[in-house]
Amino acid sequence: MFSGIETVAKLRLAYVASSTDWLFATSPNVATLTIGESWRIKLREAAIALSTGGGDFRVGPEDRERGIWFWWWRR
Repeated sequence: MFSGIETVAKLRLAYVASSTDWLFATSPNVATLTIGESWRIKLREAAIALSTGGGDFRVGPEDRERGIWFWWWRR
């Protein structure tokens, strides 16, 4: 079980030259995800999977609370 759910109005993505960085920080209105090259590739793959009907998966470090979940909202 997760410790809590946070919502923000904006997501800011930042890219750094390091290949392994994954830093996720939140403030009351903005969440900032700073990633390196290896994570950029994985997030791109996730976006492609979503666009072709995939969902219900997580991208991020092994610490489950630091990752991002992708899923389709059921209607």
